[in-house]
Amino acid sequence: MKKFVKILSLLAIAFVMTISLASCSYDFFGEYNEHEAELKTDVDYSFEVLTVDQVKNYRDNKKSFVLFMGTPEREACVTQVQRICEEAINLNYKGIFLYVDITEALASLSLHKESVEKLGIKEIDDATYGLVAVCYREGNVYWDTSNTARYDKMLTKFTSSSNNVETGISFRAITDYVIENYSLESIDKL
Repeated sequence: MKKFVKILSLLAIAFVMTISLASCSYDFFGEYNEHEAELKTDVDYSFEVLTVDQVKNYRDNKKSFVLFMGTPEREACVTQVQRICEEAINLNYKGIFLYVDITEALASLSLHKESVEKLGIKEIDDATYGLVAVCYREGNVYWDTSNTARYDKMLTKFTSSSNNVETGISFRAITDYVIENYSLESIDKL
């Protein structure tokens, strides 16, 4: 009888932990759609939401990848995410995009500073575009849209223009670049 009670107790604990972990997961499409993004949810691509510590681990292990950082609370970010999603649909992308939600880091100066340091970038937030994209090659920052002065030459392939006047970073062009050069079927393949 005691074994039965122990087994039942262990099963109850496992069930509660599973429910707790599931409720903590981040619903990318849900979060953005709550902020009027109108993202389609029946698509072949997805966003793998990472923590800053996971990204630091990938960097420490010399991985190469492109990461998007933003928050659905910024209208400009919602707009850029919509562009990424539209381009993924146009290109029939069936992989994942890597994403870090920076909402909490923006609310705390110490978390903000820690995130910038761990990610090796100038800034986790971009007031103009609302979204930051960073390309890591073997763990090192190759380019970073929050630091256009430093990576200006590398970012020119992602700028858009109108009437021969540069209008800024094109997240559609970055999406094309990610799909062509850093396509991931799953996080396990990183």
